[in-house]
Amino acid sequence: MNKDKKLDFSEFILFNILTNAGSINDKVKFIFNLYNNNYKEKFFLRNQLKEFLRNRFDLFDIPSSRFNITKVIDIIFQRNNIIKNEKINWNQFTDEILNDEILFQQLISFDFDQDYEDQQLIQRSERF
Repeated sequence: MNKDKKLDFSEFILFNILTNAGSINDKVKFIFNLYNNNYKEKFFLRNQLKEFLRNRFDLFDIPSSRFNITKVIDIIFQRNNIIKNEKINWNQFTDEILNDEILFQQLISFDFDQDYEDQQLIQRSERF
């Protein structure tokens, strides 16, 4: 988005290319950079961050595990000596992830065993 916070046609095309063909890393970095401008003064509780990231990852079709998102958030809160009911600044949170490749990869890794139990599997058989 431009400084006017409006999406022009070329940005719209780039956005569609990214969401349809971009790598997972590019998508996550895009989410962080997009919201860094809008949320630079915003503070989040742990649960708010979890919900926010899950929603954005679902929107951009980024595979991840609830367990890994929680673990990364907990690590960042511990590093910054933030206790359970305190908030963290969005930019501080994203800077921690973007500057630590291990945390970044952990955030986007998919733990099949963990999420498999959470998924609702529907089996359907039809007779003709």
